[in-house]
Amino acid sequence: MQSSAQQPSIRKNLNLMVMCVFALMLTNVAEARNPQVSSWMKNLSYTSNLEPPAGIVWRDEFSDLSVSGNNVHALWYGLKNDWSDHRFVYRRSINGGSTWEKEQVLVSKLTSGGELVADRSAKHICVAGNSVHIIVPISYPISSQRSWYYRLYYYRSTNNGKNFEAARVLVEGADVWHITQPHIDCNTQRIVIGYKYRANWYDNYQIHLQISDNGGRQFRTANPISNNQDDGNFEDLLLVGKDIYVLHWWLLEPYYFGNFQAKIGLSSSVDDGHSFRNRWLSTTKAKDGRFYALGTKDAYNSPDIAAIGSNVYVIWNQLDTDYKGTRTLMYRRSTNKGDTFGAPIRFYTGGELSSGQETIAAQGNYVYVLFPTTDNKIHLRRSANQGSTFKADTVLSAEGGWWPEVAIDPRDTSGASFYTFWDSPTYRYSNNGGASFDKPLWLHQAFSTGSYQRSHAKATTTGLLHSITNASYYSNSLCGGYCDMDIFYRRVAPTSNSNVVGKGLRLYTSSQTFEDRADNMQVLAKTLNFSAQLTAEVWVKDIGGGIGTGFSDYRTPILFKQRDLKTGYNPGFSLGTMDYFGKRGLVAQIQTTQGSFEVRGQDTGLLGGNTWTHLAVTYNAGQSINNFKLYKNGNLVSMTTAKGYIDAGIGNFIVGRYGNWVVDEVRLWNRALLQTEIKTNLSHALTGKEANLQAYFPFKNTALDVTGHGNNGLFMYKEQYTIGKY
Repeated sequence: MQSSAQQPSIRKNLNLMVMCVFALMLTNVAEARNPQVSSWMKNLSYTSNLEPPAGIVWRDEFSDLSVSGNNVHALWYGLKNDWSDHRFVYRRSINGGSTWEKEQVLVSKLTSGGELVADRSAKHICVAGNSVHIIVPISYPISSQRSWYYRLYYYRSTNNGKNFEAARVLVEGADVWHITQPHIDCNTQRIVIGYKYRANWYDNYQIHLQISDNGGRQFRTANPISNNQDDGNFEDLLLVGKDIYVLHWWLLEPYYFGNFQAKIGLSSSVDDGHSFRNRWLSTTKAKDGRFYALGTKDAYNSPDIAAIGSNVYVIWNQLDTDYKGTRTLMYRRSTNKGDTFGAPIRFYTGGELSSGQETIAAQGNYVYVLFPTTDNKIHLRRSANQGSTFKADTVLSAEGGWWPEVAIDPRDTSGASFYTFWDSPTYRYSNNGGASFDKPLWLHQAFSTGSYQRSHAKATTTGLLHSITNASYYSNSLCGGYCDMDIFYRRVAPTSNSNVVGKGLRLYTSSQTFEDRADNMQVLAKTLNFSAQLTAEVWVKDIGGGIGTGFSDYRTPILFKQRDLKTGYNPGFSLGTMDYFGKRGLVAQIQTTQGSFEVRGQDTGLLGGNTWTHLAVTYNAGQSINNFKLYKNGNLVSMTTAKGYIDAGIGNFIVGRYGNWVVDEVRLWNRALLQTEIKTNLSHALTGKEANLQAYFPFKNTALDVTGHGNNGLFMYKEQYTIGKY
């Protein structure tokens, strides 16, 4: 993957190609809506469940998310399928994302009369306290009064986004001068707005700032970068108190035949933007004696600058030998607010480095750098001494991902607690500075095919995790293929246990189309990587129907532990049913260090329809024979001999996805229970404090693991609490 900044002169052609692809995708959409497959993700693109008028399709993307207190703010860009209109849309929640107010179309091509400038790497919105600030550049065609020109529009709300003041023109560009790459940052005292300013017919780019220290009532102009004879990019903007940092990419010569020479620089101000000093960060030349810095943005907005007090941290990419060289991820630190920098550090060198997708975050004593590689890995470099030294590279995921982010948990001011986040929306949590992590959790419908792109995540002091993404589901029944691109929001909240008696969990899967619905509970498997022994129990009522694994014998697991983080069925252990001469017979599987083993219940192991049945499977590696057993209602149905230790893998524990059930009393033990123990326990609910009990889900209006081991569940589709066994 090449950095977008590496190819400045051909970016216009690439954008045109992308726009053409968008148009082709939109023209092939049969219906405008994505299926409502989840009760836990909100489609922000629509106010109600009503379909839009026939034939009207909006491709919504470039989404951004801001959180201030209990208020959640979303902004996105939408393009109409016939290219007759495009717009910026704002929507807010004032109760922590529980419900959302009607969307507000801030500006559109039809209302403005010009073309809105949308850039995936731009930053259009900033929220501080009750003030919401949004910027949009708009270009205008040649008229009898003026040649082609741009304006920078500013939208302000001082009542937390309830409504916005009339748009103001902050900048009136000269004829045929472009205003692009907008960035905004703010705090409760001031607002800084930046943009790239470049003439149309020759390379002469500048970076201008608009600065307000009175909440957006008035602005003054600053020019940290100006009068470069060649091109460049506005890479990032950071405001810390009164200190302003501008990261920029400067092309030192015209781009031709794949060759270029460029530097990365940081322009900083410690006097509220009245003066700036520039420091070149890419001081290390390639082996051919030239500079080959790459841009820090690959069609996505994520921080490449971070600061803790007087410490400023910057990351970027460059090539090591010549313009065809190997990509290298670089890091530098300043301890005096950007006046001087320490020696550059190479974090990673390799042709598989995904240039422009790296990101950085810092708080307290900790600095985190997250980046993906094209060999399907997410990497972390971390420092516990304010960026002075870094630990060795840590691979957080070997299943791939794009557009990573770091969201530091604001409940921990030391900076040691943080989320790592990447697409498709997946996160991991660490509370010890990255020394160890919880297992990854999906935030999306992992078993419905969807195109998830450029997600953002925010953590709050109330323990909530907010995420936003643009996605399109694949649904034959609704769209005849891929639906349109919409904006989806998900809130992950600390699950409360209301101790409501008599609850179970209803899990449904479509028996007609796999892509529309596959109810399941995803469990953060903190203590479920069993090795020598295990017992898995569940009370289940088979409603009938539902999808299966697709095997020739059509297995429908009720619960299973994934060996990997992929969406395919590859269990470390499982308990469910399979087709047995047209009837649903019981089957349990286990993967060990010695191979795969299976135990089936034949005539005596049939699962009755619409009746509660207790199922259990046990394994004991220390027992020489008949150590893998299957029970129904406490009675031994079948047993076999398996060998080796359990290969539980690194994936999550899943309840559901297949079949059509009501389940209750899911229990996982790190010991092979005796038959007498199984018979005794199945007749009543447990306390959660029993010895060797590692996870327990009574589903009393909660997905919490009530053992306290933290193997908590997360619902994905339209799972519902219902009448349970106990």
